[in-house]
Amino acid sequence: MSDTAQFEMPTISDEETRWACGQLGMKSNAFCGAAGDDMRATVIRSMECIDVAACPGSGKTTLLVAKLAILASKWTHRTRGICVISHTNVARNEIETRLGHTAAGRRLLGHPHFIGTIHGFVNEFLAMPWLHSLGYRIKAIDTDLAQQRRWRALPHNIRSGLETNYHSAGLLSAKGPDFNVGAIRWRRNGAIGPETATYAAVRKVCQDSAAEGYFCYDEMFMWAHDLMDRVPSIL
Repeated sequence: MSDTAQFEMPTISDEETRWACGQLGMKSNAFCGAAGDDMRATVIRSMECIDVAACPGSGKTTLLVAKLAILASKWTHRTRGICVISHTNVARNEIETRLGHTAAGRRLLGHPHFIGTIHGFVNEFLAMPWLHSLGYRIKAIDTDLAQQRRWRALPHNIRSGLETNYHSAGLLSAKGPDFNVGAIRWRRNGAIGPETATYAAVRKVCQDSAAEGYFCYDEMFMWAHDLMDRVPSIL
């Protein structure tokens, strides 16, 4: 199948649903029920946009994993993939645990598919490629590590001034591609701006940290926004 052809979602049969149950070590009618009228069968066959509401522990993730296994087994595109984004890695972990030994599971966990969190998606497909194209070589994306390195790199007098104004390493996170950190509160009801030596020092340690390859988690979203602003065709 050509990847330039119009995309069509594959259909899912009852036989394929039973196959997925077997892959997960479940009874063949686990999603259909003894009478074949279980709503989960409707969900697994549906290729429409639907909302599924169910109580915790009811098997929503398992149902999703079964459906993904079927789709992966039928997938023919090399450059188009299935993207599953969630708040946690529960779905990915279940695929690794219950399907990692199968061909379908291995397909799901590799290119061109993505299953993970929004942070993981932004990092992998937007921020990291953009940073690489700008010449940065990423060593670590770790807020605590990056901010502590930046804090230690500040001149002693600058660090002391920040501490006097109740600032700590948590201040040192870039808010824009120019490495500004936003307004820095100073004394009572005041703030210092980019024209001051303190602000310049703060910006420099953030910039130097990036050049060394150390970034904060939230900075990845900032760099992703920078990519979308400067290369809107990426969307």
